[in-house]
Amino acid sequence: LFWVGIYLLKKPKNLGARKGFIILLLFLDFSLPALCQRAHFKKELFEPTPFLKVILKEPKLERFWISTKKGVKDTELVPLMGMQLDPLLPAAHTPQAYWRVPVKRIAQILDLVVPGIVRFNEKGQLENFNLPGLLLAKKFDPIKEKILSLMNVGKIISHQQEIDISWRKESRGEYRIYRNPHNLPRAWMAKELKKALSPQKELSFLQAPEFDPQATAIVPAKCPIKIKPENKSEVKIKAFRPGYWIFECEVGTKSSGFLVFSETYYPGWRAFIDGKEVRIWRTNFAFQGIEVPPGRHIIEFRFEPVAFKIGLWMSLVSYFLCILGIILSKGLFSRKV
Repeated sequence: LFWVGIYLLKKPKNLGARKGFIILLLFLDFSLPALCQRAHFKKELFEPTPFLKVILKEPKLERFWISTKKGVKDTELVPLMGMQLDPLLPAAHTPQAYWRVPVKRIAQILDLVVPGIVRFNEKGQLENFNLPGLLLAKKFDPIKEKILSLMNVGKIISHQQEIDISWRKESRGEYRIYRNPHNLPRAWMAKELKKALSPQKELSFLQAPEFDPQATAIVPAKCPIKIKPENKSEVKIKAFRPGYWIFECEVGTKSSGFLVFSETYYPGWRAFIDGKEVRIWRTNFAFQGIEVPPGRHIIEFRFEPVAFKIGLWMSLVSYFLCILGIILSKGLFSRKV
């Protein structure tokens, strides 16, 4: 298409061909994603099996972990890898959903669960992520179980593979479901804050046997927030769609509380309490947390990356200029003739 465009630019008399080429580009840009979602394509790659449909419809909003003997080659579990963004299936959220944006800290968290799946270069940049290694994990000790709970993993779905873990097991044909009895919700109120002087200390605290993810939230030392252990609070999910959450939160004491949100700490996330924007603190090394004043409040988390907005406006302006160019070029060439 590039060389065809160059050829047409060199032939100014081919106005009709030039128009057709621009229209073709617009058609492909708008229609190609839709063509890729044709019924048979969707059925082959994204349509879950009847068993998985039952699992995905479970009302509890939690992530799940995938484990299989065949790794990414297991077509039975391919649907689970691409459905974590579907708002119609709110239970279909995997830890791999954190990889919507390749954040180094999330890679390090996953590496705590399955050591050796990530590799960093000499500059400390993420160099390789071994997805098959993540899917082939089959042994989880108590510390790894706590990390999974921190990530809101409520169950492990295994295909033809036994998992060494203390969670309750259910067998359904070729599948094994291991349910987490201590799973944390997508957002909860911490009872105490532990401040770390460095990211390395934060990782160490997460792996400490005494660390209780439901009670303790780890924040950077510069965080000035203080809460009381007797703080009684309640958090309910009011609305959800990818990149947008609304919680109803009640802090039952006179002092502030601290809400932990199990989503990646990443530029573009914004938090609002009763419509007023508040600061998001990096919490538990790679996730989010905010201070919540006493009383009942509506809390919103929105993912609004600046790059996406810039790209959207650039696309709209480009389409407008293309259409304007067609109109103007028609009038220009008509005068020359």
